[in-house]
Amino acid sequence: MKTLHIVTLKKFYLLGETIYTYGGFPAYLDMLSGYFDEIYIIAPITRRQFDNPKRIDNVKFKILPLPCYWNELQLLLLTPFIFLLIGFYLVNSQMVNPRIPDMTGLIGIFFSKLYRKPHFISVQSDLHELLGNSNFTNLRGIPRLILYFWLRFNLLLEHLLCRGSVCLPQGQKLYDRFQKYSNSFLWTSTAIRKDFITSSSPFLNYNCSNIKFLNIGRFCVQKNQRLCIDSIY
Repeated sequence: MKTLHIVTLKKFYLLGETIYTYGGFPAYLDMLSGYFDEIYIIAPITRRQFDNPKRIDNVKFKILPLPCYWNELQLLLLTPFIFLLIGFYLVNSQMVNPRIPDMTGLIGIFFSKLYRKPHFISVQSDLHELLGNSNFTNLRGIPRLILYFWLRFNLLLEHLLCRGSVCLPQGQKLYDRFQKYSNSFLWTSTAIRKDFITSSSPFLNYNCSNIKFLNIGRFCVQKNQRLCIDSIY
């Protein structure tokens, strides 16, 4: 029997025995389900219901719960407990899919290497770019400083732990960074690079009174299409 353990920050909601999550993660799980007999999801579990929840129906999926957190400072306090739980869950794993950037995913990489488990790393967003933005958090004072150094520590671990591993960065910019120290494969994304949108872009007509935009993806709260529409009007 082929099994996969996914270590993720993606939160799951339980209603009785029914599993719910949000966003596009169910599509990712469905894609993997064709390759494995059982998929164990190591993830934070909450009793707080999401907006627009997505039901997980496939019997192949099993939840291995982590304590839930809602910000990085909460995660910092829970990290020792989460570290022990992930280490316990991965002892008998066959293959592991840690998802970063997040400390849960980094811990998954650590134990995958410690236990010599085959693994592939999904890189979902760019922590380096986030920290380059002065508005990376709404916190002020000491909490902001603590969070900044905590995320810098995450970035250092990311750089060290991903060396020699198979990484699937999402988007060209992440791929360019990760290919320097890992066996990276570009994970195709619909995201548009910043250099695509310039003042001289032939795709933008600034003299046109009719503004049009193309949305590629589902309409939902998480994608914030409403914000885009509101910004036009």
